Amino acid sequence: MDEIPPLNASRTHPIDYLPNAPSYASFLQEYLLQLKPCLMSMPEISLWKASRLWVRRSESGAMKPDIDVLEEAFKDASVDVAYCGETDECGAQRRERMSFSEFATLWRNSPDGKLYLKDFHFCIAGQSGAYRTPDVFADDWLNSYAIAASKGEDDFRFVYLGQHGTNTNFHRDVYGSHSWSCSLAGVKRWRFLAPEYTHLVRDDKSGDMPTGIFSAEAESRFPDIGEARKRIITVWQYPGEAVFVPSGWLHEVQNFGETLSINHNWANATCLLRMSLSLEEEVRLGQQALEGFELGSPQELAVLVQDLTTRNFGWGWKDFFEMIRWRYVGCQEHPPLSTQRKLGVAWDEAADYLRPPPDVERQLVTQVMEEWLRNDENRYLIEVKAVAEEILKHVQH
Repeated sequence: MDEIPPLNASRTHPIDYLPNAPSYASFLQEYLLQLKPCLMSMPEISLWKASRLWVRRSESGAMKPDIDVLEEAFKDASVDVAYCGETDECGAQRRERMSFSEFATLWRNSPDGKLYLKDFHFCIAGQSGAYRTPDVFADDWLNSYAIAASKGEDDFRFVYLGQHGTNTNFHRDVYGSHSWSCSLAGVKRWRFLAPEYTHLVRDDKSGDMPTGIFSAEAESRFPDIGEARKRIITVWQYPGEAVFVPSGWLHEVQNFGETLSINHNWANATCLLRMSLSLEEEVRLGQQALEGFELGSPQELAVLVQDLTTRNFGWGWKDFFEMIRWRYVGCQEHPPLSTQRKLGVAWDEAADYLRPPPDVERQLVTQVMEEWLRNDENRYLIEVKAVAEEILKHVQH
C-alpha cells in the first residue's frame, strides 16, 4: 500500500462534495432518486457520544480510536475480526470470532497485524445512544424490518474498526441496498464502479467478482477488467465526513491509519427497483445451478430456487416483500417506536418530512410490485404472490 492520502485541503472531488448535509428534499431529488453517490461534511458527527468518547487526538493531531474506552464499552461482546493480511481456504480474508477484549489485546500487541473489526452490531451490544442517524438517511425500511422480525437480535447498523492497511474487498452491498458511512477516525480511500459496468467485473455463470479491482487475480479471471479500471472513481474520506453509497454501486475501501466509522446498510422506496434487479440476478444464478436436474413440478422447482437464493444471497422474494409489507402493514399494526424501545435497541421511524412525498413513494413501490407480478415465472410462488398483491392493495388505497 504505497499510496499516500492527499492533504485534506488539496483533495479533488470526482463525486459531489457537500460542505454541509443538505435538506432532505434536496438529497431526495439530487441523490436518492438519482442513485448518485456523494461525500458530505457532517459537523454533527463531532457531537456524537462516539466522537467524544471513542476517539482521541494523537500526538500528530490526527484522531485515533481509543481502544481502552472501546474495550470498556464492549468487553464481552462477540465480534467478527478479519485478518486482512491473510486468506482462508476460499481465498477470502481470514476471519475469526472472539470477544471484544480479545480483539483489543490483539490490537495492542500487533499494531501491524492488519486487524479489522467488521460488521459489529454495536446497537444490539447496548450502545445505540453513541450516535444519531443523520436526517437524510433516516428513512430506513431495512433496519426497521430487521429489528422487528428478529425481535431486536439483528440489524444493519455497524461499527468498523481497523488498523492501518486494512481493507474491505470489492463488493456490492448486502441485498443491493444503499449504505452510508460516517468517519470518526482515520482516512478511507473508496473506489467506486457504477452499476452499469457490473458486467465488466462479474462472472456471468458464478456471479463471482474480483477481490480487488486492481488485483492480479482480476486480470487472470476477468477479461474486461481493463475497461472497468478506466471507469473507477476514487474518493478520499476524512473524519467528520459521510459517504453515501447508492444501491448497486460496486466499491472497495482501503484504510490509512487507525480508522473508526459508523455505517448503516439501509433501504427505502428509492432503491427498491435496483434491489429487485439484484435479486433477479441471484435468482437467475440459482436457476442455472439447478438446470439439468429432475427436481419435480415447476412449483417445486421455483421453491427450490428460492431456497438456494436465500442461502447464497441472504434472502429471496418473500423476505424482500416482507420488508416492504412491514412498511405498509406491520408498522401500522405494531408501532415500532414502542415495540423496539422495549427491545432496547432504540429504533425510531423517520418522520413524514424525511420520506418521499406519498405519491412518489407509491409510484416507486407500485412499479416494483406490478413488474414482479407480470413476470410469468413468478406465478409458481403462490405464497410470495399473495404478499405482493397485499402490498399493492395497501399502496393503491
